[in-house]
Amino acid sequence: MHPADFGLGEPRLLDLPREWATIERRYKPLGPSSPLEWVFEHVRSLGASVALLEHQYLDRDYRDEYRQFYAKTFRWIPDRCERLHFWTRRNRYLGYVSLRPIAGRPVGRTMLAPGPEFEDDVSCVAAGSASPYGIRNTIEAFPYISQDRQYGRCAHAVIWMIAQYHHLRFGAPQRFMSEIVSAAASVEFGRVVPSDGLTDDQVGAALRYLDLGALQYGIGEEDDLTQSDLEKTLRRYLNSAMPVALATPGHLTAVIGAGYERGRLEVISCDDEHGVYMRRPIRFPTAEERSGEAEKDSDVWEMLLAPLPGRIYAPYEEVEKPILEELADLAARFTAPDLLGERRTRVREYVAEVRDYKARLRSRGLPQAVADAHAQVPSARWLWVVELQDAELAKRSPECVLGEIVVDATSDRDDLVFLYANLPGTRISWPGPRRNRQVVRVPAAGVQPYLTGTALNL
Repeated sequence: MHPADFGLGEPRLLDLPREWATIERRYKPLGPSSPLEWVFEHVRSLGASVALLEHQYLDRDYRDEYRQFYAKTFRWIPDRCERLHFWTRRNRYLGYVSLRPIAGRPVGRTMLAPGPEFEDDVSCVAAGSASPYGIRNTIEAFPYISQDRQYGRCAHAVIWMIAQYHHLRFGAPQRFMSEIVSAAASVEFGRVVPSDGLTDDQVGAALRYLDLGALQYGIGEEDDLTQSDLEKTLRRYLNSAMPVALATPGHLTAVIGAGYERGRLEVISCDDEHGVYMRRPIRFPTAEERSGEAEKDSDVWEMLLAPLPGRIYAPYEEVEKPILEELADLAARFTAPDLLGERRTRVREYVAEVRDYKARLRSRGLPQAVADAHAQVPSARWLWVVELQDAELAKRSPECVLGEIVVDATSDRDDLVFLYANLPGTRISWPGPRRNRQVVRVPAAGVQPYLTGTALNL
């Protein structure tokens, strides 16, 4: 099929796997595409048995690219896409891929389910929907788009994916590629279209414009993250269901999940050049690479960018010490030694929207009186939550939390606002402007670990 043929024909249901060859023949003229090959391989692995070919699809993201770039070229390129939807034989919707008529770069806005191989390790999924010919389907996935190598490159694609995720998951405004290109151009004096890629400053400018100002973490150099700090930072944001951007030499990808393989932390990345769910090890720079004695490999990690909603004003690194000191003091003062006993404990932190956090208080297994009291405390939209967990239980079960402390993520880092906490037999609150803590004893028949609020309990 030549790109000019997009939109011709009629809608068609395809019986898979018998008609896979029909799909592959249709898009073969668009040239080789690693992302499209990944899409087909992934839905096969999920047991796709039915595909719907949706003609003349008006994709808002492609129309934005078309209006800002392709309509200004001499080539005759259609302004509409096609879209493929996939279901299993039991009518479970697997998602969709929007196909733009760009040779070599056909994969546009895509939402595909992670599937059993990845779903336990992917924390960054959002609910999306598609209504081909009026039939509404919903899907939970991480949004994906491949670069077109002219108007947008890998960094543009990653920024779009993260912004689209925040739109679907947290209600942020929907953003388009033209906004990202314009924001990046604000710190560039040269030509930005066609693009040769974005500098670190341009990536930062684009994220700030989208109200997703990023915390930047260097890796491997002096005063940068150590390997243990790197893993801790990854755990924090992935436990918060917040994707991070990973910079390697000449490339940017999104990290959307992680899990332990043979005792080592591996991440799930989303690579616009290859596919949505890709396992990869952490590649910390060697001593020779850090000193400059050896050239860095293409897979070595150079920097993490953590884009956060604008109202998370208190970076966790700057408030960690007072939070942990307060939690330790509460445990020492108000928890009987026999309740915690000889348990080996660990702490895990995450940032949460207050509505989601409070909605889950009771279902997580906190004592009813504690959950009711916490739910009634007024607070800002974003919270930092620090859990005290049983370290041994955490290895085998998400029901491992012994207590937690919650602070206002919009508060001044030098005047941190504690909201409430609970430990075995005790709940604590800090009501009123003076924030003097109030302690209430809660009947407890021993320690009853409850469900973690983290997304992955890494």
